[in-house]
Amino acid sequence: MIARLHIICDRCNQVVKDAMKECSGTTAGYYEVDRGAWRKFANPGEKYLCDACMFKDERYITVYGKVPQ
Repeated sequence: MIARLHIICDRCNQVVKDAMKECSGTTAGYYEVDRGAWRKFANPGEKYLCDACMFKDERYITVYGKVPQ
């Protein structure tokens, strides 16, 4: 089952258009950075980051490289 969500990026404060989450925990359009593996890319107090903000983060780029835009 896939759920559509109303997610706001904690970094740019924009609504994540078409944000979705599957029961397996997979997300689309955003990252949950308050826990788990993505936490290392969060600033204090952040819970959600949109793809665009995550792809600009220097910590993310160091690990995964620059994402073509």
